[in-house]
Amino acid sequence: MQTTVLILSYLAKNQSQNKWVLSKKLEKSYGNIHASVKILLENNTPFIRIEHTEPSSKNPKARINFYGLTLHGVLEGLIDNSKLWEKIDVIAEIHQDKLRIFKKWKFFEIRGLKESIKAAMMSFLASIEMTQSSLMLVSRRIEWTEEELKNIVDSAVLGVHEIRTRKEPSNLFSEILKAAKEDKELKEFIINELNQAKNITLNTLKRLEEGLKLMKNNRK
Repeated sequence: MQTTVLILSYLAKNQSQNKWVLSKKLEKSYGNIHASVKILLENNTPFIRIEHTEPSSKNPKARINFYGLTLHGVLEGLIDNSKLWEKIDVIAEIHQDKLRIFKKWKFFEIRGLKESIKAAMMSFLASIEMTQSSLMLVSRRIEWTEEELKNIVDSAVLGVHEIRTRKEPSNLFSEILKAAKEDKELKEFIINELNQAKNITLNTLKRLEEGLKLMKNNRK
């Protein structure tokens, strides 16, 4: 397994860490870790970021960087290493600030929806187009911001995207709507997404009507 994937996998299951510890935990040379961290940092949409710095125990004047995952990094890790899904509860807990579905993971678990949400997320990530090279999410090419990607993933996994693409809502979406009535933040997100879908549909219908009217006038 590539060192970049090992780093993503480790940071998905653990809090932020420095390169020396990553080298020890992953049993890779410091030079290998340093080069891999550089790759992950310099991607168009970085997979890791510096979370904080601490003084070096050997040289108090020096500062050591501690690295954590971005949302792009979490998703890339799940795509590149399928075994991470076995630790999805831990990942959701550590990275609950990155996705609404992670923040509401316990909420979904209590209501018996966790496994369905997990399956929906696995299906969504499996559908993301990949190139031959690893570390190449679609988001790398179109450069989604963290917030844009967050909304895309949450919307797709919760089933709102099905409405936007005019597909028949799934049974899971119906169950999520019922559960969302008990959670203000989740409810507001879904309402906002549905309103956007409604506006898109209305604009599409308007353009269709204008096109039909134009075609009818051309017949005369």
